[in-house]
Amino acid sequence: MKIYVMVDMEGISGVCCSAQLDRPKGGVSAGQQYMTWDVNACVDGCFRGGATEVVVQDAHDAHHNLIWDQLDGRGLYVQGKQRGRRMPALKGSDGLILLGYHAMAGVPEAVLEHTMSPAEWQNFWINGRLAGEIAVDAGIAGDQGIPVIMVSGDD
Repeated sequence: MKIYVMVDMEGISGVCCSAQLDRPKGGVSAGQQYMTWDVNACVDGCFRGGATEVVVQDAHDAHHNLIWDQLDGRGLYVQGKQRGRRMPALKGSDGLILLGYHAMAGVPEAVLEHTMSPAEWQNFWINGRLAGEIAVDAGIAGDQGIPVIMVSGDD
């Protein structure tokens, strides 16, 4: 059973402000550490639940946020911007997990809310309804017949 995990940072456990996302020069941000820990817990849970393959794609900012020497070695990891396709290795997956997602732009009192890029996108509609990154990625998976089996994020 192949599970695909898309991971963002703004909704990761413990992230509550933008300062946690900023990398110190030559160092690692708190958000990167928390993101790596959440990914490891997710990968472990997937294998405990019967997965035979777990692919994790970094979907935050420049897409190179995971701390490589701390990652669970059983997972396969995709980092760096994927030109032209949001989830290029999704095909053939049995389920999609959206890990560490955040509220869409405009949600009152949300933590670090935005849609795709706070500077470039504010609103996105699917079939006439406002949608955020959760709906976008769930739609991509649904179009391929792949169910979203878990979503985690900010409250």
